[in-house]
Amino acid sequence: MAEKAQNDAKKQNKTRDRTTRLEEINMHDDEQLPTSLAVGGTASSGDTIDSQAALLGDKRLTAGQRQAMTTMIGQTAGNKYLQRVMQKVNHKRREKNNRPSSVQLNEGPGRLASLQRQDVDVEILEIPEHTGTVEDIATDSIRTMRAMLANLHTAIENFQTAIASESQAEAAPKDATTIVLEQISNFALGQLRSFATGLVPGGRILNDLVSLGTNISGAIETERRRSAAAFDRNAAANFIIRIRTQISEANAIIESNMTEDIVAVRNRHANATSEGHRQAIRNHQEVLNQQITSRLESQFSVGALFTRITEIWINQSQAPGRSHESRVYIKLGKDWNVIQAYLQAPFGSRLAEQLSNVGSLDLVNFNVPRVIIWYPHSDQNDWITNVTANLSPDSRTLINLRSNITGRRFVNQFMQNIRTRPIPDTTQISGSQTSN
Repeated sequence: MAEKAQNDAKKQNKTRDRTTRLEEINMHDDEQLPTSLAVGGTASSGDTIDSQAALLGDKRLTAGQRQAMTTMIGQTAGNKYLQRVMQKVNHKRREKNNRPSSVQLNEGPGRLASLQRQDVDVEILEIPEHTGTVEDIATDSIRTMRAMLANLHTAIENFQTAIASESQAEAAPKDATTIVLEQISNFALGQLRSFATGLVPGGRILNDLVSLGTNISGAIETERRRSAAAFDRNAAANFIIRIRTQISEANAIIESNMTEDIVAVRNRHANATSEGHRQAIRNHQEVLNQQITSRLESQFSVGALFTRITEIWINQSQAPGRSHESRVYIKLGKDWNVIQAYLQAPFGSRLAEQLSNVGSLDLVNFNVPRVIIWYPHSDQNDWITNVTANLSPDSRTLINLRSNITGRRFVNQFMQNIRTRPIPDTTQISGSQTSN
């Protein structure tokens, strides 16, 4: 009896350990799949899709082990997109105009009102099965990554036009300029390196992207060591051109080296030990291609990248002629329509012009300090009746709600509007004319 109790306890501990492992796995969203049901071993973070599929084809596995392992792959796939494909679930992306972009206002006694933006689960469209070879899929993925780099170059060029065009002589703040280029480069290259790793771990394209990141960091650090606190027009333009040139050259290098990674994908697929292994490799490349395409259309469009650049600039700069940080004033008319979005920031008018050129601005998710001014009686600047509040960059906190005497009776309606009515996107964007 004692021996039976010990065996039962061991089984319970093993089950508990496996459950704990699954919980840990599901917290991560990466490109790797664990194999905690592998023959004679446990999962490790280095287990790959290839090894998972190879184990499924191992003749030493019993039917029960193979079934348990297949089930676990479906339940614990670290990559959420791969999990969806394996489970054959059709997800559709919500169109931007249909997704909830309003904010909810939670109030509590003795504390500031808090704005909590609704979480939006935006799903990508399920792309039909790729009809080409695994080489064709890899080629398409690389070309899409190169398009991402090209869009990054264009967004930075638009930034140069805004703060360092030939028609202006104002000095651009060096700290804000270098931080913008550093953060936008880190954001873009971080995602591209992740995609390159999924394509061919340790491949040529990954090395090219790492080299590009190193070169950009070196150029930024060199500029920071210079003594001047601000750029004149020529210095700012020359600095930004150096960064753009590095991106263009890296994109050309990736084009010349892409065959090496395509061949690596083809060889890995051709040398697979079983049909299941080959299918797993193809599935991985299809899903990676789907991810890259979806990212190009969303976060890596020129408009999205330039909007991110503008956010960084506003959050890192001082408002011209003011003692406070840069911010955006959102003026709303009587029907909660946008009269104007005014960028009070260095080169605000030029940034506004570039934002207008790339599309409408999503004011709810524009992650900068915002001042909302509502004119409940008019679609013009009505200084007789208005309600005003500051909104934090993360849209979670409503600060300093205020009104003039005639606007007090509209405060409750203002709060109700904030709770239930999204601030519309707008192309009515303007900004401050001076840089300091």
